[in-house]
Amino acid sequence: MFQIFLLLVTVTLSGKKKKQNKKVTEEEKIPQVQDVEKSCHLRHYLVNETKHESSCSTIYKKECTTKYRTECFQEPHTTNDIYCEHQNYPEITEECLNEVGIGECNVDGHSENCYLDVIGPKLCRQAIRNIQARFCAPVARKIFKQKCKKHPVKECIEVPTRVCTTKPATAEKKTSNKICV
Repeated sequence: MFQIFLLLVTVTLSGKKKKQNKKVTEEEKIPQVQDVEKSCHLRHYLVNETKHESSCSTIYKKECTTKYRTECFQEPHTTNDIYCEHQNYPEITEECLNEVGIGECNVDGHSENCYLDVIGPKLCRQAIRNIQARFCAPVARKIFKQKCKKHPVKECIEVPTRVCTTKPATAEKKTSNKICV
């Protein structure tokens, strides 16, 4: 950049007319009418010009997240229930009737009234009565309980990202200046 500036300053300064020391060449000879007209010519030179070139591309970044998925299933269990059964069964009994009479009893030296069996034949008969019985026993039963578990699940997606880079590129450029003296 400094070289371009120095070149421009040199060209500009060298293009000014010095009346005292200037040698006029054949190219610069243009008829002058009482110093009113000027003599002009083109000076060509090369200038280094820097441009910036950009190049872009798309890259893909992987972004991942962890989510939890709930998974449920039926798990078998065994439980014991108490099962009871009622049954009636007959029982044969003998019922006897005794005559009871009131008499006197001696208790610790005192005389008191008390009930006494009458001695003699008893009147008996057979009877059937129903007895109700309950029988219980454990009974195994299979049941299903719902059980759930959380499992981590990794989910990833590709995210596009645009990336650009800039590089300087130098090129020579032909430039002309009109110099009039």
